[in-house]
Amino acid sequence: MLILNWILLSANLLAALYGIATCIHKGRVELNYVSLFSVGFIFYWVTPIMLMQTRLISYIEFPLKENWIGIYHSIGTMRMNQFLVFSLIFFICFFCGSLIKFREHTVIDKSDASEKWDLRAINIILIGVGILLLYFVFQFRGALFTGYNKIDWAQTGQKGNLVGTSLIFMNLILLKNLMKQKYKKVLNLKHYFISIEMVFFLTIQVMILSLGTRIYFLISLIAIIMFASIFITKFKTKYVILGTLFLVILISCVGLFRYGFNLSEVNFLSPVNNILQETMLNSFSLIATINFNHWGIIRFPIYLMQDTLNGVLSHLPVHLPAHDPSKAGYPLYSPVGGTSLFYSLIINFGFIGSFIFAFAVSSLLNYLRNTKTLYTNAVYVCLSSTLIFTFFRDNFYISIIKVGIQDFVVFPAIVLLTIWCLYFVYHKFFDKNKLKSNQKRKIK
Repeated sequence: MLILNWILLSANLLAALYGIATCIHKGRVELNYVSLFSVGFIFYWVTPIMLMQTRLISYIEFPLKENWIGIYHSIGTMRMNQFLVFSLIFFICFFCGSLIKFREHTVIDKSDASEKWDLRAINIILIGVGILLLYFVFQFRGALFTGYNKIDWAQTGQKGNLVGTSLIFMNLILLKNLMKQKYKKVLNLKHYFISIEMVFFLTIQVMILSLGTRIYFLISLIAIIMFASIFITKFKTKYVILGTLFLVILISCVGLFRYGFNLSEVNFLSPVNNILQETMLNSFSLIATINFNHWGIIRFPIYLMQDTLNGVLSHLPVHLPAHDPSKAGYPLYSPVGGTSLFYSLIINFGFIGSFIFAFAVSSLLNYLRNTKTLYTNAVYVCLSSTLIFTFFRDNFYISIIKVGIQDFVVFPAIVLLTIWCLYFVYHKFFDKNKLKSNQKRKIK
């Protein structure tokens, strides 16, 4: 049974490594959603179990470590093997969604809006959102670069507004660059990264990072780099590897800083320990869910539907009565924060339903990848960037409803519709050249 455990664990790891390799072609990297999902799969699902099986967990320090080990030992080898079979099939279903041959097609933009109009409108919206960003940053001016423990947690709502607005600003930057490409302007890395809006955005992201919010900083950076690798130029593999190592070191150092470590306490393993703490702390809900008495075969996603409706009603004084998963025998055990994707899958879809969900999500992203429009290109990049972290570590209300649908699907649609509607009104009623031509026709 233990040998089977190792075989299944190795199969999960090899499958995910193959998924990562799908972004490499002829020594160059073009990030895609399968490779990003594979990294998250290894980090949040495979790594905690691998650390325990290899006994390397003894070198990792994190809060409530003894509790974690106690829950793990109570699972049993057979139950763990069942989870490893589940995770392998789940990954295969997700990968199969990427194999569907959607016809690559471009939806013709029938609007006659000019380049000057489109870019002027998106710049005005960027300025408005940028001012809002500065306002939210100003609210945290006393907490910037002071460490994670200095933050007033009564400001959690404002912090969410800051992060959400920054993601929307990033989306607008991607839309603006796609508009430039639409009008046959050749994008290059220099103009992409060294632009006023990008420098402003990265500066804001550094400030957000100083508040200890590493995950959303990484999501933004991944989206920006992924966009560049798809629409500007593929990156050499060696540069991607070096850049990844630099990011890991940077994020681990930020992690040490935000908890106020003294330099005398830091050693060679401290950065590694800090990175692995992220997956170990999030995996409390993972191993607790594995230890449930029953997972269910297939379920109707009432909790996801409830989150969706509450997300729509969040700006109104109306809320639906909450359904508590713990009353159905699925209590969430997350003493240090974070909700494993596995928990969200089990309470919403069940064992078999999760495979359908994985295939459906992958198929949707695959379709977006092959539909060449401003909107779908921006949505594809932004949604893909969430697959490493948010998708695996946050509940569906945050990962799917708030970040995925609200920030990355609904808002860019509203922006584009607003631009097109304003142009239609201007062109119909205020364009002097068109009004003169219409008057001449009436005279004739």
